[in-house]
Amino acid sequence: MRSNFNVLYCLAAVLMMLPLTGCPIGGSTDATTTPAADAGSGSGGTLTASDLTGSFNSPCTAKAGSGLSFSSDAFYYQDHITFTGSTFDYGRNWYSTSTCIGGIIADSSYRGSFTVGQPISASSSLSSIQFTITYAYLRPYTATAASFLSSANCTGTWTAMTGQTVFGIACSYSTQPINGEKADNVVSKSGSTIALGGFSSNRSIPGVPENTTVSTTTRTFN
Repeated sequence: MRSNFNVLYCLAAVLMMLPLTGCPIGGSTDATTTPAADAGSGSGGTLTASDLTGSFNSPCTAKAGSGLSFSSDAFYYQDHITFTGSTFDYGRNWYSTSTCIGGIIADSSYRGSFTVGQPISASSSLSSIQFTITYAYLRPYTATAASFLSSANCTGTWTAMTGQTVFGIACSYSTQPINGEKADNVVSKSGSTIALGGFSSNRSIPGVPENTTVSTTTRTFN
């Protein structure tokens, strides 16, 4: 019996020296941190106006299709948008080159305020966004572009390097917005990239006319 007691005593001593697993010493724990969802990620984040702060450009794109035609010397276009506070500056530049760096043909600018709404569904990364347009401007850089605008009845006679405000003008390639017009769209943000949904094929606005269906097929702006 004494021999058995000594064996049990030694076994208990050994067990007391082994580290305990699952029982933190000193009250510390190894925590697993779940990254916060990106705003507008569809994982519980809510996109806000401040999340969009910055300037973003679409890829340089070859013109094609209804509403994308411009002057005969403009073969490519690039859209850009800047968000600052609750204001925006959206525009499209037309180019003769596929890099959209040199050879600018014309540019446009549409400015105003915007508000970001709720995600369009519980599982979507897209949130609604509405633009209110209070400034519309167009400028040709070349004589060919100026001639095109003049023939398209865009507020009369145009000359190269001279821009004009264009509220409510029905040009042959696009109808310009009226002062205070609203445009609806959808938007998401991931890192330094945003995605915007449908743009009107025949309106120079950053979305579609208010209360019309917005396409959820997006374009990426970096």
